[in-house]
Amino acid sequence: MQSIEVYVMAVAGAPSFSAMKILCTHGWLMSNLGDQWMTDIVLKVLVARGHSVAVSSRGYPNGWACEGVERLQVCTESLDVAARRHLFSEYDKIVNLPGGGLQGKDHRSVAILKDIEICSSLGIPYALAGHSIYSQIPAATLRKVSLILAREPCTAAWLRSQQVDHLETVDAAWSQEIGASTRSERTVIMLRWDGEFTSGNVSLSGSDLKIGSHTFGPFHSIIVSTSDSIRDEALGVKLARQLSASWEPCRTIDELKMIISGAAHLITDRYHPAIVAKVTGTPLSFIGSRSVRNQGLRELMGKSIEELRDSSCAGLSALGAWSSK
Repeated sequence: MQSIEVYVMAVAGAPSFSAMKILCTHGWLMSNLGDQWMTDIVLKVLVARGHSVAVSSRGYPNGWACEGVERLQVCTESLDVAARRHLFSEYDKIVNLPGGGLQGKDHRSVAILKDIEICSSLGIPYALAGHSIYSQIPAATLRKVSLILAREPCTAAWLRSQQVDHLETVDAAWSQEIGASTRSERTVIMLRWDGEFTSGNVSLSGSDLKIGSHTFGPFHSIIVSTSDSIRDEALGVKLARQLSASWEPCRTIDELKMIISGAAHLITDRYHPAIVAKVTGTPLSFIGSRSVRNQGLRELMGKSIEELRDSSCAGLSALGAWSSK
């Protein structure tokens, strides 16, 4: 497997002679391995450019650290406008870490839109480093963003329709090569705690598994796992008990890759586990809701791994170049 350090140096280029102070905000590092994965990649790209980088998150996993990155103990979402203006004014650029992010009136979207307005008023360049963006978001505010990486075709199409400058790319995770594991006979189920599937609409009939209107099987063995061990645990434990299966939560990105790459089949409504399955060739049933990001991910599944990796690398290269201007 290609190491992230080798990859980052390849796309970031030589360290910049115009080193910047950059603050990275709105990372969801808690226990969501997909968000951790994207964050780690973006931070390493910026550090490789020679910048002084700090990160603000609502929470950090035990032991989380990124070499060359200052970990702030303040979450920008919790600050009032005056405090945010004061914090942002200490940096040359602000990078909104990648993720689902801009969905509507949820607290995270409201905070991000406020940050854009603050940075615009201060003349500080602001980047959205890889997002799914919903049509409820005001285009007038997005036009104030210096760099937008749109991580799915449907997001890019909407931005074009609103005449918002952007680069169509894909999620940072697509840039990574993942080593193969020995394939087992286990079917892995990973379902969101807040998704449309609950223990009430998942059942096992003989060797056939029913999830909502979907039927899968027959299966030799089933395990229930997750890429977000804190938020998905209650549902995961219930499902495992109901299906007489084992509950094996992933605690690290490497564990996530190993469990999925070694599975006979992955059934999930989660974004990044689906990416791991595609990259490793694990048979995948992606049953996510009809959200913008899931619709976009389905569109991408028909592309080749090489095309997806090239698109992801192009986006990260653009972020690196923007960071040094």
